Amino acid sequence: MAIGIYRFGAFYGIDQSSHEGAIGAGFSPDACNMETDDGSLRVCNGFVRHFNAPVPGEKPIRRLFVWQSLVSRRFIIIAGNDVYAYTETDETPYWKLLMSYPETVKGLRWDCCICQINGVEHFILACGEHCLAKWDGVGEMMQFGSDETQSAHKVNFLCMHYGRLFAAGDPEHAIRLYWSQAPGDNRNIENWSADDASPNTGGGHVEIGDTAGDPITGLIALSNQLLIFKRRSIYRLLGDRPSNYSVYRVHAEVEQMNSSACVLYGDAPFWMTGGGLYFFDGQNAQKSRHARRISRVLEGARFGNCRAAKRGTKLYFSAYEESRDEQNSGLLRIYDNALIVYDTERQTYMLRRGFNVSDLCSHDGVLYMVNENRLIYRFDEGEDYDGQPIEAYWHTPLTDLNSKPAIKGLRELFLQGVGYSENAVLLLNYRIDASRHYERFLMPRDEAEVMEIPLKNEGRTFAFCFLNEAGSRWRILGGVELLTEQRLR
Repeated sequence: MAIGIYRFGAFYGIDQSSHEGAIGAGFSPDACNMETDDGSLRVCNGFVRHFNAPVPGEKPIRRLFVWQSLVSRRFIIIAGNDVYAYTETDETPYWKLLMSYPETVKGLRWDCCICQINGVEHFILACGEHCLAKWDGVGEMMQFGSDETQSAHKVNFLCMHYGRLFAAGDPEHAIRLYWSQAPGDNRNIENWSADDASPNTGGGHVEIGDTAGDPITGLIALSNQLLIFKRRSIYRLLGDRPSNYSVYRVHAEVEQMNSSACVLYGDAPFWMTGGGLYFFDGQNAQKSRHARRISRVLEGARFGNCRAAKRGTKLYFSAYEESRDEQNSGLLRIYDNALIVYDTERQTYMLRRGFNVSDLCSHDGVLYMVNENRLIYRFDEGEDYDGQPIEAYWHTPLTDLNSKPAIKGLRELFLQGVGYSENAVLLLNYRIDASRHYERFLMPRDEAEVMEIPLKNEGRTFAFCFLNEAGSRWRILGGVELLTEQRLR
């Protein structure tokens, strides 16, 4: 009888691209609320309240924006058709109602841009159902532009590019891209009309692509080009002034992109769809080669209301997950929030659950979140989800050790771990063939200690699941080693 050691080395992330028996031992076919940043496995951090003042009212939270000026930091919330601002740096901060749009405004999609108008920084807000609004951070929110300056359009998407304001999403001109005059002399970005002095300083517009059911759905400004997303296609605008503007179609087969599901990492936009993670490399749009690692997650997820943000090397995408209740003949569908976390350096995915996400916003190295509790949170801080315990687990792949004929006897599991509290409990569930076993262990407080966990039973395939109990926080370092005995029947 051969005695061997099977090692789960560094932990990475979720991999659902192949059958469990074909993925690496450091990946998981199913994991949640875990972190593997340095190759160890630990229960993730939670989130904490940034301040205790809830957003007023009961209208649903739509968007969260952070506006940092020279001395002031403001949190701007869209709730239904109401716009609120909380200036954190005020002596007595409070939620101020800036504006209430007409009741006809449903307020399902919003975009913003922070830019200067006549030398004063402004927050510009777009909803696609009403004229643009502007706020200087002090007074009341006011209408942006006018009919006279040809800028009173009900656009939905905004960005600054080479000093001009670009806009799209006008329901009356669904494929039209607008641009403002170039600031200077008596010109500013509120004027979108032509300039008699020069066509290069004036505003204007152009129709992008086909008119048949392919409206513009988002704008992203890169360092040297403007990316224009449409329902079934992507275009890019090159040039720094109207006389040399050129529009080209990007050759790519992509799914429809939701503008709030796109985030910039460096000078490359990444966006999540039901088909996986896509990115634009400066010339072409393509699916990430690791997109299938969350294929089962994508099957039951909906990204129509996806929110995206970047913090450090990680990209965050919210999704609504759909699942079946198998105890009721699989007919009942249950919806819940999930947060997909993609590490751009390690090219790994992890999943966070147990809370709702209305919107995400990253600023100055902090990831902010707002949810149905109407509170602003700092994400990835604290030991729980605002008082709710974190339920975390990590499944190892079901493996036959590349020898289906061999009978494997599980003898001992060795792991080096540490608990972050007096009663940090590790739950170990493992299966060998159809037999299942459940164990419970108190994690040591000294990370130098190696735990020896006796196992039992034998079979041809096995898998483990590491779970926490009642929000317990612990960490497994340096991988896990399994002592086995193997024989042929």
